[in-house]
Amino acid sequence: MQPRKILLADDHSLMRDAIQQLLSRSFAQLVFEFSSNFVQTAHCLTEWQEHADSQTAVIILDLRMPGMNGLDSVQTLLDLASPHPVIIYSELASSVTYHQLIHMGVFAVAYKSNDADELLNYVRTALDTANNQADAPLLPVDVVYSKQRLQPTQNELSPPNNIELTSRQLDMLRALHAGLPNKMIAREYGLALGTVKNHLFILYERLGVKSRSEALSKTREWFL
Repeated sequence: MQPRKILLADDHSLMRDAIQQLLSRSFAQLVFEFSSNFVQTAHCLTEWQEHADSQTAVIILDLRMPGMNGLDSVQTLLDLASPHPVIIYSELASSVTYHQLIHMGVFAVAYKSNDADELLNYVRTALDTANNQADAPLLPVDVVYSKQRLQPTQNELSPPNNIELTSRQLDMLRALHAGLPNKMIAREYGLALGTVKNHLFILYERLGVKSRSEALSKTREWFL
């Protein structure tokens, strides 16, 4: 497998280190580059363009770095990053900004206040999508997930007789196996984010696990 590149654009070194450790534990053969402000990020992406770098890459971008000037700066970096997917990892002022970012061509928006699994799932989807689509247009993650929901989530579940799950808990489990982050699960089922987290907490207790990854590992064979 050819190494995949990750550009971590965040002005907090502790945050960059934490993301690097998270991704390094989850994916093989990643090469990391770092930037801490708008100018450095633009310079790095310009170098990628000048060298016609066709290597699979993902950009993880903080909106509140020095030099960032709202959506204008985002658009500039999106243009420089193309065709590589850009994931915003930040805190947003409103839901309107979220929809503006997706409309502009951002691949996904992950919130720093949410579970780190959200960012992990977005990066996984971005890497898989970039690998599979080659020169095809890169779809926003909302569209990718809507397509995924038509596949593994429709498979019949066959839990062991000694584990009884409610219909809502089965819905949560299907969503986990489809790779949906908590925010997308909430949107899919019309639930508040806190309600989703409560459902997952109870599901993990019922399964005797402590995390999403453990739940996925334990129940992978339940799909017929």
